[in-house]
Amino acid sequence: MSSTRHPGRSAGVQRAMPLVAGGVGGAAGLVWLRCIYLVVTSRFVTDPAFDPHGYGLIAGSVLSLPAALVTAMAVPFAFPVRHRVRVARVTTPILLMGTASVWAVFLTA
Repeated sequence: MSSTRHPGRSAGVQRAMPLVAGGVGGAAGLVWLRCIYLVVTSRFVTDPAFDPHGYGLIAGSVLSLPAALVTAMAVPFAFPVRHRVRVARVTTPILLMGTASVWAVFLTA
């Protein structure tokens, strides 16, 4: 049974794709936010015992880039077709600026 909007896809695939994309994008977005939190706390906490070797700063910076890329690619597919471009125009610059600021914090540490 094909849909009229996408002739090669079944109705079940069309209903499942936004759910899967929303789940993947949401999970990657949560990982991205955790990376930002890890970098910022590792950089600005004054207790030397909190992150003595700087692994949180390094790991958070490195993992923020793939998490941001997966989020930027998956989140627009969680929305209807008519809203995908607008969602991508909003989320991509936010993710790019956030990741760039994390890398700036990492490089100035």
